[in-house]
Amino acid sequence: MIVGDDASGRIPTLLLSGVVKNVYKTTGKESPTVRFFAGDRFNNNEAFATELANRFAREFTELASTHGARVLVVTDTINTGAALRPLVAQLARYQIPYDIATIGYLSPTSMTEAVDEEKAYADYDRYKKSTMDQLGGDVFVGMDGMPDSVYKNPHAAEVVRESGNPVAKRAVGGLHPTKSNLNYFGSSVTQEHINVARAVVERLADEVTQQFLASANTAT
Repeated sequence: MIVGDDASGRIPTLLLSGVVKNVYKTTGKESPTVRFFAGDRFNNNEAFATELANRFAREFTELASTHGARVLVVTDTINTGAALRPLVAQLARYQIPYDIATIGYLSPTSMTEAVDEEKAYADYDRYKKSTMDQLGGDVFVGMDGMPDSVYKNPHAAEVVRESGNPVAKRAVGGLHPTKSNLNYFGSSVTQEHINVARAVVERLADEVTQQFLASANTAT
């Protein structure tokens, strides 16, 4: 199973799941199920955890009894890791092994303003390791920093997140929440925007698949 972190993690999830499905198709394997949850680092309370547990109870119960089952959690950026903790806590509860893939890792401390650069790098690495250790599983990071092309594009995702709700809402016809600190502006999301995003994701998934298969053939 692949579980994506809505809302900004939806595009990376669709891309990565597309690659996995393409590769599995060449080997005759069954494609993994793809699910989403609306991670919210500001509302990790008991009510949120209960809603999340109820949402995945049936599927996690089945996975826990399936030999060799594993979950891949996908997000766009890890900062403190708080948004993912309710989900990984449920996976740990069911004793389901999991990995985490993120495009970016964003430290809460600014290295650019540090006076002692060597200490800043040491602090950065220490905090990063602590964050990943708390999440558990193997964490795969694509880059240091925030992938702005995903996070700051209000038209890329099909959904918007509601505070305290583990299920995101469909965005078509609505306004993307304004985030003034990221220079966001409320903007109408249309089906055309979503169709374009899906087409781009599908094309990229095909390109990445071809590169992966070519490199695998070269290695053998």
